[in-house]
Amino acid sequence: MTPAAREYRDAVLAELRAAGIHDATVINQARHPRCQWLGPDGSARVYVFPSTPSDHRGLANARADLRRIMRADGLITAPEPRAPRAPTPVQRLQARVRALEAALAAAQSALAASERERPTICAPSSPNAPRPPARRGRGRQRGAAPDRAAGR
Repeated sequence: MTPAAREYRDAVLAELRAAGIHDATVINQARHPRCQWLGPDGSARVYVFPSTPSDHRGLANARADLRRIMRADGLITAPEPRAPRAPTPVQRLQARVRALEAALAAAQSALAASERERPTICAPSSPNAPRPPARRGRGRQRGAAPDRAAGR
């Protein structure tokens, strides 16, 4: 058995002992060691674990797999929920933007309500009402050439 397989074996047996299973046996057959024990209903349970780790999380993943099996059997209960994490800077900015958008919406609705309540000073003109005459003689118009006859 390789040192990594011994480490896996010790971790698996420690998890089983923590759940109250003391009659587990480890069988080294073929390529992968197996751990066998009796479930709460008397049926045989088998967990096959690797003899070499796949990555740095391999041992933690093996423990999580074994806990999932024991949780399904009712040998252990679900873990306590973790405490909520502190909000990240992005989450804080998102909350701030939501608050500012809500304040802006409230201000816009208040402004719209005040405009509806404002009395009209003069009656609106009809679309067919005559327009006042355009003002003329107030300087040169745009795009027009200067008056050369006047000596300018």
